Amino acid sequence: MQSPAAEKEASRREWILRVVAAGLMAAGLAIVYAPCLQGPFLYDDIFEIENNPALTQRGKPFDIMFGNTGFPHRPLPYLSFAANYRIHGLATTGYHVTNLTIHLLNGWLLWWIGKSLLCLWRGRCHQRDLWWAFGVAILWLVHPLASQPVAYIYQRIELLGATGILLAIACFLQSLLSQQSAGWRVASVAAAAVAMLCKETAAAILPLIWLIDLTRRGPVRSCRQLLLPFRERAWFFCGLAATWALGAVVILSQRNAYRELVDPQWSPLVYLLNQPWVIGHYLRLAVLPVGQNFDYGWVAATDWVSLLSGAAVIGAVSMGVVWLICSRPVAGLLCGTFLLLLAPSSSLIPVNDLAVEHRMYLPLVVPVAAAVALLVAGCRRIWDRRGDRMTTVVLVGLVVALGLTTHERVRVYRSLFTVWADAAVKNPENPRAQLWLGISLCELGESEAAMPPLRRAIELAPEAAGAARAYAWLAAIHGRRGELDTSLAAAESSVRIDPELAIGWSNLARVLVELERLPEARVACRRALTIDPQLGPARLLLQQLGE
Repeated sequence: MQSPAAEKEASRREWILRVVAAGLMAAGLAIVYAPCLQGPFLYDDIFEIENNPALTQRGKPFDIMFGNTGFPHRPLPYLSFAANYRIHGLATTGYHVTNLTIHLLNGWLLWWIGKSLLCLWRGRCHQRDLWWAFGVAILWLVHPLASQPVAYIYQRIELLGATGILLAIACFLQSLLSQQSAGWRVASVAAAAVAMLCKETAAAILPLIWLIDLTRRGPVRSCRQLLLPFRERAWFFCGLAATWALGAVVILSQRNAYRELVDPQWSPLVYLLNQPWVIGHYLRLAVLPVGQNFDYGWVAATDWVSLLSGAAVIGAVSMGVVWLICSRPVAGLLCGTFLLLLAPSSSLIPVNDLAVEHRMYLPLVVPVAAAVALLVAGCRRIWDRRGDRMTTVVLVGLVVALGLTTHERVRVYRSLFTVWADAAVKNPENPRAQLWLGISLCELGESEAAMPPLRRAIELAPEAAGAARAYAWLAAIHGRRGELDTSLAAAESSVRIDPELAIGWSNLARVLVELERLPEARVACRRALTIDPQLGPARLLLQQLGE
């Protein structure tokens, strides 16, 4: 047994090692993500940050958190965007550094959770548990599949939602390991509430904590065991359930902004039955991160063979997870956690984008943790006493390899053009990728090169909102070339397809002015400004028309 002085010295050394490891984690992450730290606003960033008057004008916090723009506002992320604007204006580096800092914080929280779980399962803490948990955290931080929400500013929503989830779980685990359990549980509920104000995926916190509490007790032998966590900590779980009501208030207060509720592209059943193939793709990227895409443009399969196959996979996986929870609690916890984290965005809620990488941000933890566990077990079996040393060597190699891959991947985010050129090359049948490739070329002054992808976007989805925007850009290009009849036809097609597209009316007004149809041009200008009062070209044109 160690003397108090020896224990104090060992504790001091451990604290120093933790600080050094955390510093190395931060430095390595900064190097990995350096190529994207000056990247521009992309896609949703443009509408929800750069051109969002609620953020760029001084207003009340409530206005900032629930401003009148196209997408549903998650209160705390939008407040953070406004804080960035107050400090950095529209210089994107500050926004990127904030995203990277949140990602690093999430890695530290994951490190804390990993160590706490290992201590809980083993009954006491070992020094090596700290470092295996660190290995999971650093592998997850540098994995390419976690790169999209870090490099894409708007997906700070995903990052902050993950922070709340991780903090809620970390506080709960600390309540199990600490004598100050009540305080830690209150902190867990508070963190769950914060997560719910960031993203709806926080709904997974309650079942996740229930699953952790259930599986730590060992195999489930009866249905009565399923209720034990609720019976022992009824008020705590009631507090977590109350955060669902908070999320419901946020959703219902702006329900018309949720495309999934207003105009779903897929039925809930079709969406659900396609998810096995989407999740299989995510898992493939977790193992072999090659072929990542900013916008997959994944189209749902609707034939009966695919749908029935999807149903069979869902049924088999569900039964397998239930069996693991009952007989192999640790494996059951890992598999159950993976499915619960994906459930809010990959189950019955028909999100219009079938597959996007940022949904795997937090669920990626599970395959990474499973890989580290298998690596530790395999190295110990092969090298016996040298197993832990060999595990460390392999982990370092994996961290370097994944870090280099991520470093190369985030180079895509250096410009609007590189993002959409990459997406269009990887899926030429994606109309949104073709549209935004054309827009990015226009902004680079390459109008001639922009015309083929804009026309391709119209050809792929002739009556979609994206086609209206493509027609609007083509109208501007033809107008600059003096092809007024062609420009007029394109502008009219734009407003016919999407009567609420301000830039379509603005470009129609401009070509009407060129054709000296001034009364019609005034009407088009007023319509554009009714839709978007901040649209500069329309305001300038209306002034030129004497209004």
